[in-house]
Amino acid sequence: MAAPPPHLSPISADSAFDPAQYPPAQPPMAATNHDLHAIPPFAPTPPPPGRFSMPPPPLPTELQQTARNEERDDGEDGSRSPSQTPSSEHSEGDPESCDDEPLDMRQRWTPIAEDTSVPCEDEFAYMAAKGERSASEDTYWREDTFFDVAQDEGLSMVGSGTIDWSIDRFNGTKDDPNNEQIMRSQTVRIGKLDWRIVFHPKGNGTEFMSVYVECVTMQDTEYAEFEDFKSSPFPLLRGEDHSHIKKRRSATAQVSVLMYNPEEPRTYKHSTDAHRFSKKSADYGWRYFAQVEDISVRGHGQRQALLRNDKLAFKAHICVLDDPSGSFWAHDHGDAFEDSLQTTALRPFAGQTPGLMAIVPLLHYEPFRNLVMKHAECTPVAYSLQTILWKMFSRTHSEGYKRKQDRVDTADAVSCMRIISEGFGRELKNDALLEMVGTFQPEQGAAIAANRLDTTTWPSVQEAVNNHPRITTPMLLTLELKRQEFDETKRKWRKLTQKIKVEDMITVNSEKYELFAVVTHCGALASNKHNAYVRPHIDSRWFAYEDRCVSALTRKQAIDAHEDVPPRDTEKRRDSPFGAIFDANTTKEVIYLAIYRKRSDVLHLENRESFVTWDVPDEIRRCLDFSHLKDAKLRVSSTEEISNLPSRTEQNQHELELELGVSTPEWPVADDEGDIPMSDAEPDSPILPPPTPDLTRSTTLAQLITKPSRPHKYTTTRDSLGQDWYHGTMLAEKYHGEGHLITMSGDQYTGSFSHGLPSGHGTKIYADTGNVYTGTWHAGAQHGRGRLTEASTGNVFDGSWAHGSKTGQFVLTGTVTEEDRGRCTICFDRKLSTAFYDCGHVVACKECAARVEICPVCRKRVLARLVVWGVRMVLE
Repeated sequence: MAAPPPHLSPISADSAFDPAQYPPAQPPMAATNHDLHAIPPFAPTPPPPGRFSMPPPPLPTELQQTARNEERDDGEDGSRSPSQTPSSEHSEGDPESCDDEPLDMRQRWTPIAEDTSVPCEDEFAYMAAKGERSASEDTYWREDTFFDVAQDEGLSMVGSGTIDWSIDRFNGTKDDPNNEQIMRSQTVRIGKLDWRIVFHPKGNGTEFMSVYVECVTMQDTEYAEFEDFKSSPFPLLRGEDHSHIKKRRSATAQVSVLMYNPEEPRTYKHSTDAHRFSKKSADYGWRYFAQVEDISVRGHGQRQALLRNDKLAFKAHICVLDDPSGSFWAHDHGDAFEDSLQTTALRPFAGQTPGLMAIVPLLHYEPFRNLVMKHAECTPVAYSLQTILWKMFSRTHSEGYKRKQDRVDTADAVSCMRIISEGFGRELKNDALLEMVGTFQPEQGAAIAANRLDTTTWPSVQEAVNNHPRITTPMLLTLELKRQEFDETKRKWRKLTQKIKVEDMITVNSEKYELFAVVTHCGALASNKHNAYVRPHIDSRWFAYEDRCVSALTRKQAIDAHEDVPPRDTEKRRDSPFGAIFDANTTKEVIYLAIYRKRSDVLHLENRESFVTWDVPDEIRRCLDFSHLKDAKLRVSSTEEISNLPSRTEQNQHELELELGVSTPEWPVADDEGDIPMSDAEPDSPILPPPTPDLTRSTTLAQLITKPSRPHKYTTTRDSLGQDWYHGTMLAEKYHGEGHLITMSGDQYTGSFSHGLPSGHGTKIYADTGNVYTGTWHAGAQHGRGRLTEASTGNVFDGSWAHGSKTGQFVLTGTVTEEDRGRCTICFDRKLSTAFYDCGHVVACKECAARVEICPVCRKRVLARLVVWGVRMVLE
C-alpha cells in the first residue's frame, strides 16, 4: 500500500481506540467538601496514560470545505515529487500488485454520478474567445513541453515519443468494481529506454489522484546503478583506492502528462515538468494531479466532464536529452557530497570563501599542480596547497568538513591569489611561478585591483583588453572586471551588474588565450561569497564549485548566465553592507574574475593522463597541522614545552609588533574545514609570525610562520572588490602619512594617518548624514580644534573636541535652533510627541500623526502610534 504523505501520520492498529483495552469503570466516589475536583457520577473513565483518546467531533460542513480547499491549494503548489511507492515489477494485470492490500472505506465501491450537462450559449462564446486546445494536438503539446535544445549548444535530443493510454473501467460496477490502487499503462520505448504511466486513481496517500511517469528500464534488477567514469576532470593517483568513485547512471527527460475525456479531448487537465531519472529515482510526477470528485463534474468553459461513461484517457509526451553535465533537473537531493562525487568525480568543499575559490582553479591548472607536487621542502604555503591537493585527489571527507567557522571576514579572490603567488614563489626560490601565473602587482602590469579592466566603458573582455594601457602575458592570465563604483552624490558604493561579454578566445599583445575559469561574486557588495567555474579540458563541460556542491554545467549555464543580472532582479537590490537585511534577493552572482590560459599550451596540456604519480607524505594524508611539523624540526621533546609553544609564539609575535609598531591583518577563514589558508600581504611588506595555525580548522596565510622583515614606507592604491578604497602612503600594511580613504559604509576621509587611524589634520564626510568635519584627529577620533558643518541645516559648530566629543568653548552659527528641530515637521506648530510603530521614527505631533498612514522617513506603513514624553532634539 502506498506510503502516507510526510505531513500525515498513519493510524495503526495499535493506536486505534479499542474500549476492550481499557479496564471497567469503577463505582464513583462520593465527593467530599474538601475535594472540589472529584469525578462526578456517570462521568466516562479517562483512557490510560499513553493511549489515544476518542476521536474529536467532526468539523462543521463549511469548515470541512475550507480545509479541503486549503489542502488542494497546497497540493497544487508542491505536488511534483517522486511517487515514494515501492518500485513495482508487476504489470497492469498482475494480481500481486493490488490483491494483497486490504479493502478500507475508501476502496469500497461507490457509484459516481456523471454530469451530462452541456454548455450554454454564454459558455460557448467564452470558449470561442479564449481559444480551445485539444489533447489530441500532439504537435502543439510537444512544442509546449520540450526544451529547445538549440538554445544551449551543450544539449542534444536522444529521442522523443508519446504514450497513449485509455482506461475503460475507471470505477467499474457494483458487481465488478475497480479496486486497483495502482494502474500502469503499456510500456513504450523512447530514447533507448522503456517508459510507462503510473496512475493512482484513489490517490497516493491523499484525496487527490496521483500520476507519475516511470522509467521501467532503470527498475530492472539487471540495470546497474553505477558505472565507471569514462574520463575524470581531475586526475587520479596511482596506487590509491578509487572504488568509491563511480558515476550514477541517469537519464534527463522532459515530461508532459494530459488526462482527458476520450470522447471530448478538448476537456483535459495537464502538467509539465522535467526530471533526472535514475535507479534511485526512477519515477517522477504529480501527487496532487486532480481531485477525484472534480473529474465527474463539468466545469465552467468545459464541453463535458473529464469522466464520461466511466472512461478516462492519458497522454504522456516524453523527450530524453543527452545531458553532458549529468545534473540537469535533479530533484532527488540527498547527500550533496556523494551526489557531487557521483555526477562529476570531483570533491566539493564547504564554504564559498574567496581563498577557496582562488586555489581551486590554480590546482586544476596542470603546470601549477605539478609545481605543488614536486615541492619537497616542507614550507608553510606549499604544505597548505598540498593539503588541499590531497583532498582533491582522495575525494574523501576531512575531519573538519562542515565544521562551523570561527569567524567570517570579507576579502576578495584576487587578493588571495596574490598572496598565494607571492608566498609560494618565495618558497620555490626561482622564477617558475612568476612565468606561469605572472605578477599580481597592478603597478607591474597585472590587470587587477587599481589596474583592472574598464568594463564599464567597454562591454566585453576583448574590447577592454584592446583599450587597456598595459597587460602582462603569463601562461595563466588573470583579468579582473570592474564590478563596483562609488556614487559621490549618494555617498555609497554600488555593485555593477551590467552585462560584460566573456569570450572563449581573446588576443592579448598578439598572444592567443582560451577561457579556463571564472570566479563569480555572490550577494551584496560587502559579501565575501564567491563561486568558481572551471573548464579543465577542451570540451563543453564546466564544473561549478559552490558551497558543499560540485556540478557539471554547459557554457550557457556557467558563463552566459553570470555575465550580468537582469534589471528586474536588481530593482530592489541594496548594495550597502546591510543589503542582505533589507533584500532577500541578494544571491545573484556575476563574473568578476576571468582566468585565461595560453592557446599554445592548450594542445600540450590536452594530452592528459588519467592517473598521476605523487609520493604523498604521511603528514599530508593525515592533514596534520603545519605547526606540528615545525615543532618536530625544532626538536621540542618536552610535552610541557609543546603545549606552551603556541602561547610563546603569540608572545614573541606581540613583542615583535611592539618593536615594529604593526600587527598582522586578520583575513577570513577559507572554509568550514580549514581547507585554505588566506590573508593579505604586499610584496615588500613584513609578514609577521602569528600563533601556530590548525589546518584542520580555520587558518590564514598570515598565520603561517615566516621570517619578518623591517617595515618601510611606500605609496600605493588599495582597490579590491568589497573592500575599503585607499590611496596614499602605508607603513607595515597600515595607513600611515597622507592618504584618501573611502570606507564600504561610504564615509570619506582625506588627511593624515598614523598606524592605520586618522591622526593630525584631516576632513571627513559622513555618509549617513552628509555632515563634514574638518580639523585635528587623534587615534581615529576628533581631538583638538575642529569645525562640523551640518548638511541638513547648514549650522556650523566651531570649537574644541576631546576624544570625539564637543568640549570647551565653541561658536555656533546658523539659522535652525534646537527649538525649531523639536517641532512637528508637518504643522511646524506643535512639539514632537508621537512615535510611529514599528519603525520608531518621531517626526510629528499627536494630532498630525493621527492622519499619517505612511512614515515620511522610511515609507513603511504605520501600524500604531505611541505618545512619548520628554523628546528633545539637539544639534549634532
